Amino acid sequence: MRTTLRRSLSSATALLILATTTLACSYLWHVTLDITIAEDVEIPEGAQLVIIQDGQAPTPDGREPADAPWGVVATETIELDQAEDARTHRYEGSTCCSPVETNYSWAFLDLDRDGEYDEGEPYGADPNNPVEVDDEYEVAFVVRNAP
Repeated sequence: MRTTLRRSLSSATALLILATTTLACSYLWHVTLDITIAEDVEIPEGAQLVIIQDGQAPTPDGREPADAPWGVVATETIELDQAEDARTHRYEGSTCCSPVETNYSWAFLDLDRDGEYDEGEPYGADPNNPVEVDDEYEVAFVVRNAP
């Protein structure tokens, strides 16, 4: 009985490993975002820089913020009070999977620290959005006061 149970567990483990490696990401693209906060943007105490790098999160550019799906999870949140230089930041990350990944990259100053973009908060976006990442991707953009 124990031998049969061990064989069953070994077989199940082998199948799980095979399934995991088969379904795992077959490509890994690297993304670098160099983000600058414009000099005329006031950075109040406690403000955070929220970076979004997502396949389904369009930016505020060219659309009303109320119409966009802002319920996205932040890729990274930077506490500006603790940053060495509050105006320049580099995000290095990766995206997955085969053979091309479509991404939107943008950032905003979260003035009220609620984790969501609110109309009027300064923001900036990759001017190439959406980008089909199929290799290394690097872009620079500026967070500016909302129009």
